[in-house]
Amino acid sequence: MPDDQFARLAHDFRDGLKVDFELRIRLHRDGSMSIDGATADKAFNLRLIDEARAALKRQPDHRVIIPGNDVDVRAQAAYGAAP
Repeated sequence: MPDDQFARLAHDFRDGLKVDFELRIRLHRDGSMSIDGATADKAFNLRLIDEARAALKRQPDHRVIIPGNDVDVRAQAAYGAAP
């Protein structure tokens, strides 16, 4: 078994999608950020953030457009839409 904790997690799929670790990054209204989780292993956490960043970059750039007939509310005059 490798000594690198990330390598061990990356190759053990016996439990399917069981969560072994959670790292939560939050952006607060005042612009500050906080991070929750086991942050003592800085190298492991930075590797997770790098992998998450790469996964986000692989996502296609697209916008979700919802047709008006799929919405059950009417536009209000304050929105500048015709009544």
